[in-house]
Amino acid sequence: MHELKKITENIYIFTPGENDRPIFGLIQGDSNSIIIDAGNSTFHTKLFLNSIKDIIINNTYAVLTHWHWDHIFGSSELPFPIISNIHTLRQINLIKNMKWDEKSIISREKNKLEFSFCSINMLREIEVPTSNTVRIPDIIFDESLVINLDNTRKAIMIYVGGDHSPDSTIVHLPSEKIVFLGDCISPAIDMKNIFYTKSRLIPLLSKLISLNADYYYESHSMEPILLSEIIFFKEYVLNLINKHGILYDNLNREHFPDKHQNKFINNILKCWDMFIEYN
Repeated sequence: MHELKKITENIYIFTPGENDRPIFGLIQGDSNSIIIDAGNSTFHTKLFLNSIKDIIINNTYAVLTHWHWDHIFGSSELPFPIISNIHTLRQINLIKNMKWDEKSIISREKNKLEFSFCSINMLREIEVPTSNTVRIPDIIFDESLVINLDNTRKAIMIYVGGDHSPDSTIVHLPSEKIVFLGDCISPAIDMKNIFYTKSRLIPLLSKLISLNADYYYESHSMEPILLSEIIFFKEYVLNLINKHGILYDNLNREHFPDKHQNKFINNILKCWDMFIEYN
């Protein structure tokens, strides 16, 4: 069951849900307002829009954190301009004409072109797949984009990449010391392996730490990640690299323990194991 949670005076989160539904974020401003992501289906996005119908929002934009289906398939329901970075735009252009009916999804899964976890949730979530429309973003940026929310507050869209989806964007709210992460902190998922890379993970964590936020909201989690947890995770990964003498770029599941007492790391390991089970 979704819930619209007010986390600050001007920021709301529509909590994640079944069928791989990620969070929506809503940031109110006197001049401009921002919605984080576009939902994983028209039904999901309608639920969100209904939940905010009594909230005053001005000159609203929707920001895509990355191109994955669960963050964009509800975009046709949004009555606002959509913002993405150039890399997300390119990925959306690659999939915009693909078919999303049951037969096409199952065929791609059988041919190892669609991850089974995604296929299962798509078929559960998309009511009429052939009518699903992926909107092309209206406003495109390269490295970063600043939107003034009011006279003293701003939102900064920053392209950060990462393993999970190399086109990932985060949204930094300096005044509130909050960052919306999308899925950027998750491992890469392909048909052969689920992994991190040293060359992407360490710079990503360093960038997140440099923002010095108090709370980092990941798209499929109920609770925020603390700055101290991201610092600990970076140090932990660097220690693993030294411990195992990892010569190559990939950090695989076997490099990590079965469980960890740190809640944040343990949640990553649980997520990793779930993806492996479906792979």
